[in-house]
Amino acid sequence: MEYYPAFLDIEGKLVVVIGGGRVAFRKVKSLLEAGAKCRVVSPVLHEGLVEFRDNGDIEYINDVFKEEYLDGAWLIVAATNDPETQDRVFNAAQRNRIFCNVVDVPSRCSFIVPSVVKRGALKIAISTSGLGPGLSKNIRKELEKQFPESISQYIECVGKLRRLIINNLKNDDEKKRALKILFDLKSAQCFIDGDKQGIRQWAKKIGGEEALKIVRNYYG
Repeated sequence: MEYYPAFLDIEGKLVVVIGGGRVAFRKVKSLLEAGAKCRVVSPVLHEGLVEFRDNGDIEYINDVFKEEYLDGAWLIVAATNDPETQDRVFNAAQRNRIFCNVVDVPSRCSFIVPSVVKRGALKIAISTSGLGPGLSKNIRKELEKQFPESISQYIECVGKLRRLIINNLKNDDEKKRALKILFDLKSAQCFIDGDKQGIRQWAKKIGGEEALKIVRNYYG
């Protein structure tokens, strides 16, 4: 199976999660973090989902799966280990043309969820196309070592410097030169290492004093 990689904007969109256990809780948590509206369908609830329900963070339906509960759904996640329910959810999703993920059952998925490194605006998705989820997890752990939490400040700073370049430099050649310096990964290492001198030199090459002013907001 050859998958098409994509990042989805699910803010404000309804995702129906079938299942109420630990896996369902993890899925709902990440969906809420992405701004989705979640409808959880299950006769039982993990304590974390109980908290979400009591706080009004999710819509909860205390029942077994029924196709009518998919009304208005943009995505479906089936976090249940019952094969019959998995089949019913997937078949209903196919009939209604809704993308569906049956956790850990690639043959019952119209999309799969990768292992993800999250560092602020930086998102690195890793997938083995369902062949080795454990391998994806280990690769993610290695990448997390390479990209510590501090890289999120670097990404934020890069975004502001990019806007500065686009707004201030009218000559295309100068703009290309500045952007090439901006996106040089050596600068990321300076941020990771806390190399203030290296960061300032990098900023000065990009946009002089205005760029330095932006950088000082992060590293003084």
